[in-house]
Amino acid sequence: MKEALKEAVEDYLNWCEKRGKEPRKPLPGKFLVRMTPQEHRLVALAAKAERLSLNEWARKEVLEEARQALA
Repeated sequence: MKEALKEAVEDYLNWCEKRGKEPRKPLPGKFLVRMTPQEHRLVALAAKAERLSLNEWARKEVLEEARQALA
């Protein structure tokens, strides 16, 4: 299985090179959002009102906005 994965990755990289494209690299799955302390408090209160952690609330809201933006 490891050999098959290695071959698949090599095939993909060769495919990208032949077409002059940059290979897609996986994203780490986390990002930092900078905001003022007042904004932070506001979103923390919104999360608490929905009985969600700040992370759960932010994830839900960001995904919703992204889906709308790409629709």
